[in-house]
Parts: sequence; structure tokens; C-alpha cells
Amino acid sequence: MEDYTKKTIAAYAVNPIGYEEKTRRNMEGSVTPLLEKFSTMLPGKKVLDIGCGPGVHLEWFREKGFDAIGIDLSDSFVQMCSDKGLNVRKMDIEYINFYPYSFDGIWAVSSLLHLPKEKIPAVVKKWSKLLKSNGLLFVSVKEGSGEGYKEDVLNGGKQKWMSYFSEEELKKLFSPSFDVLETIISGASKDERHINIFFRIRK
Repeated sequence: MEDYTKKTIAAYAVNPIGYEEKTRRNMEGSVTPLLEKFSTMLPGKKVLDIGCGPGVHLEWFREKGFDAIGIDLSDSFVQMCSDKGLNVRKMDIEYINFYPYSFDGIWAVSSLLHLPKEKIPAVVKKWSKLLKSNGLLFVSVKEGSGEGYKEDVLNGGKQKWMSYFSEEELKKLFSPSFDVLETIISGASKDERHINIFFRIRK
């Protein structure tokens, strides 16, 4: 396991309950409308939540009748999902082990931002092979520039790897395999602005 992955997992392990509470607060803001839009654009019911965390979004998918599975590398988050009866597997987002063409949609919120940018083209290629024809991909990352370790106040000052993106940079990373459907910028302050992009797998 890469050092940036180990440090990020260790940071989340400090306060998983606090992270769940933060995720639920975000659901009350901008995230639920994005989930609703995603659900209306899906060609089917099979969804992969990449970097599912404590399973808040997985719960939403289950309540809406979707066949959703989540993956995460944090033991704490995987256990929290399991305790809720959610379909979850411990898995690295760089080395996803599912059969090709298994999913109608991929939901990836705040997961790519924990990878060095040089790793992302290979990840995009792997993700593209997981989607069925006309498959949908949703990606949400923090807007900004640069990458590296950053202290996380919520997790006791532990360092997590953080990569920040511009809208055009993110689109370019996915352009070899995906077409852009829609971009939505969310976040009340400059430091909390997120780039949210809906992609369709290219035929």
C-alpha cells in the first residue's frame, strides 16, 4: 500500500463518527439534489459508490431502490456500513476488482482527491471498463490547485493526501473515455467549493 494511502486511512480512523456527521450535514445541503439528478440519469439500477465512507450515500441509494455496492479502504468505514446492513467491500479505488461492464453508474464523491494526480489517468481507464453501455459517472472533487499532504482538523490534525482541481483539468483527465453531460459548482465559500461533473461513457 502506498504511503499516501496509509496516511489518509490513518487520518479517517481518528474520528469516523465525526466524518459521518459531516457527511449527513452535506446531504442536507447540496448533495441530495446531486443524488436525485444522478438517479434520474442512470440507465439502470446497479451503482458503485467509490470511496463510500460511512455509507450515508449508500443508505440513500438503498432507500430509493437501487442495487448499490460501496468500496472503501478504511476498516472503520467498512464496519460502519456493514453494521447498517449495506453492501460494502474493503477495496482500493486504484485496484478495483469487479467484472467489466458490471455497473450502470459510478458515484465518486471526494475519492479522487486522495490520489496523486499522476495516478488518475490509469484509474480513469480502469473505471471506464466497469460501466455498461451508456453508463453514467459522477465525480466530485475540491476546486483549487496543487496537491500534497494537508492536516485535517476534523481528524485531530492527521495528514491526508489532497489533490485540488480546476474544472477544465478534471474534464481533461476523463476526456479519453467520457463525455461531459453537466457541471455544477457547489459550496458557499471559496475554500469549500466543489466541482461536480456528470459524465457519460463514450460509445
